[in-house]
Amino acid sequence: MRHRFFTAFAVAVAVAGVIATAALTGAGSAGTSSPTVTRGTDARLCPFPIEITVRGVAAGAAAPTTAFGLLFVGPSTVTIRNTRSGRTAVINAPGTFGERRTTGTVSFAGRRVWFRPNLIPFLVTAGRDAISGPSFVLSPGSARAHAVDPCALVADTKPSTQPRVTPAPWALPRYALSQLAAAGLTPLVGNLVEHDHVHLDITVNGKKVAVPGGLGLAEPTDDGPCPDTKTAPVADCVAGHFFAAAVANSPLHTHSGSGVIHVESDRARAFTLGQVFAEWGVRLDHGCIGGYCTDGRRELRVYLNGRRVSGDPALIKLVDHAEIAIVYGGVGAFSKIPSTFRGGTWPGPGCGQQGEASCLTGARS
Repeated sequence: MRHRFFTAFAVAVAVAGVIATAALTGAGSAGTSSPTVTRGTDARLCPFPIEITVRGVAAGAAAPTTAFGLLFVGPSTVTIRNTRSGRTAVINAPGTFGERRTTGTVSFAGRRVWFRPNLIPFLVTAGRDAISGPSFVLSPGSARAHAVDPCALVADTKPSTQPRVTPAPWALPRYALSQLAAAGLTPLVGNLVEHDHVHLDITVNGKKVAVPGGLGLAEPTDDGPCPDTKTAPVADCVAGHFFAAAVANSPLHTHSGSGVIHVESDRARAFTLGQVFAEWGVRLDHGCIGGYCTDGRRELRVYLNGRRVSGDPALIKLVDHAEIAIVYGGVGAFSKIPSTFRGGTWPGPGCGQQGEASCLTGARS
């Protein structure tokens, strides 16, 4: 499901991308390769404000890839400055790109940095690949991709990505992009080839533990309650707040505090519950969740669609409409285990996995 305000957000980003691109090309649009300098600031992504300076020699289009208005810049140098401490870091991106006007396909090669019109870098790729129009799917290529966290680059001390072993509640991680990378995930840049949903229930000593909205979103912004007038409202709307990313989206994220995990990927691959907890920065293994571990009095149990899972719960694969319940407690804590999600309707039908419709054509795979 794509809510009206979310669509409006995507359009606004795309328009902003066109404006920012025009500003960046500047002298280059006249057929020259004169360097252009563009600056931006951000006070929400990091625990401190940062300033971004991009020095590039060419720029191109903002590709309307799903909800991502991407700003494509040619050979460039990106400087990040912690405006509180003055600490700086530089990302050199000599790679190039080209656009095929007839289809909108954008091809890229070499080492490149990726950002939206807000100029905050979130991804670095090295190699050759393309976002192919008109569907804007990320084509298989030789490019290697990894998330980059501008906050970590200019922090006074390197942030830890070790999972927390503390009692609940567990807030969003302070360095979202670092946690995303630690989970082995790559921020989205192409249209979705997989879009599924899983619900996660966590109960500790008889009390529900919230999975926070905005998990897996770099700089989540609260867009308020989403409009939904259906008899059985969508779960993310029931939660009352809907978060969207101002900087980057992980393939695994939450738009609300409903417990619904959105599995949205621009690359064909499988995902696990352990990756959700890794990007959350919370310990999960066969005997522990956070600061709670199986002992002589209490036990950790994990259930998939009402059936207990043996072995490491971090290895549970995320498949569409699965109900995962993590329960920690003593005798009597395991009498009522949910086998299906009952907190509202799912955001939409799954697509992209084996047996599901294609996310692009609707045909069955």
